[in-house]
Amino acid sequence: MNVYDEASFFTSYASMERSRGLEWAGEWPTLEPLLAGIHGGRVLDLGCGYGWHADYLSRRGCKVTALDSSHSMLEEARRRFPSIDFRCQDILDYDYPEDEYDLVFSNLAFHYIEDLEGLFRRIHRTLRKGGRLVFTIEHPTFTAGVRQEARNDGEGIFWPVRGYFHCGARRTVFLGHEVVKEHHTMEDLVMGPIGLGFRLEELREVRPTAQWLAEHPGQEVELERPMMLILSFRKE
Repeated sequence: MNVYDEASFFTSYASMERSRGLEWAGEWPTLEPLLAGIHGGRVLDLGCGYGWHADYLSRRGCKVTALDSSHSMLEEARRRFPSIDFRCQDILDYDYPEDEYDLVFSNLAFHYIEDLEGLFRRIHRTLRKGGRLVFTIEHPTFTAGVRQEARNDGEGIFWPVRGYFHCGARRTVFLGHEVVKEHHTMEDLVMGPIGLGFRLEELREVRPTAQWLAEHPGQEVELERPMMLILSFRKE
């Protein structure tokens, strides 16, 4: 079963601040400028969750196909945005028709994928020439460690990085549940798509804004390492 379909996990996720909408997600101020110039075209949203990004792109004139393997997430997405084409399907099982989309987008889903190279190949196939791949992923310095939590060594707060070059599964705890994430290096995430014929256009390491820090007292520890990475590529 998809962990997002477990009742207690889904309830905990629904109570998270970011589940209230895009403006509540810490990465949105960094991500939104990369999407703001989009007007129309065909979009594939991989791991769409509640459908917030699919709705944003749909309201910018895009025809969106949105995939997620969680029945619970899609039920909520369809309730909120009934006009969007939501499909309950694993992103590795999708057919990826050739030269179909102008944009492939994914938010915080790729760190669950072991065979990222295979997924990048499918995405390259389905994008039209000049099409874009934009995705957010947990930063490699964050996924490298099994215990994704800050520590204090007496000299200050720090985030331990261990086994960075040992890629693969990491069993960690998220919202009180054990989940499996896949660690990939920065080189994998950047050079993998470039090797397939993509051109890197943007690389952004998400940092908290001054407003976010003011609204979340005591969270200055989030300035000690980037939690998320945003990458934008174009198919040449």
